[in-house]
Formats: sequence, C-alpha cells, structure tokens
Amino acid sequence: MSKCINNCGFFGNVETGNYCSKCFKEVCLKEITSSENEKDSSNYEILANEKIQINTNRCWQCNKKIGLTGFKCSCNYVFCSKHRFPDDHTCLIDYKELGKLQISKNNPTVIAEKVKKI
Repeated sequence: MSKCINNCGFFGNVETGNYCSKCFKEVCLKEITSSENEKDSSNYEILANEKIQINTNRCWQCNKKIGLTGFKCSCNYVFCSKHRFPDDHTCLIDYKELGKLQISKNNPTVIAEKVKKI
C-alpha cells in the first residue's frame, strides 16, 4: 500500500488510481458534475460559423423552458410564445424578399400578342 496521491495522509489503493476511498469519491463526483454542467450549459453547438440549437426544450432567445409548446421558426430555432414572431427574435430570414420570390415563381408573366395573326 502506498500513500494517497492527493497527500491527504491516508493510504491509497491501486484499484482506485492510488487515491484513498474519500479522495476517490470526490474525484468521481467532480467528473460527473463537470460532464453534467457541460450538457446543461450548452444550449447550442457551433457548426460552420452558425450556431445550431441542441436543447429544443428551451427558448433560443430567453432560455425559458418551453417543453412541447415551442414554436419552430424558419431559421430552425425554437422559441417561446413571447419570441415566436420574426421581429421579436431578430430572425435572419427576410420574409418580404422570400414572399416576392414565391409570387414571381408561382405567377409567371403572361404577354399577349400585339397583333393577331390571320
């Protein structure tokens, strides 16, 4: 048996990584809580300079818990009822331009002949 690597004065065990039982429990507890904090604190993930929402149970704007009542916007983020409209969450999608493109695509211009052929 050797001393605990944490220098607490107790003897360590090879099975516990040369920690005593008390220090080993503390180290394991720190690892578990740090991994849980990483999961909870990250509401998004950065991919190609764009943030992607991972936790869809919370509002992207105010981080309020929304559960099943969230509103998914065209910008692929989920919002609460307060931030569901594009002007409330500074949406990156220009709906005015998108509407113009849809109208021009669905309604092609029709040009009639000026002189009727005989």
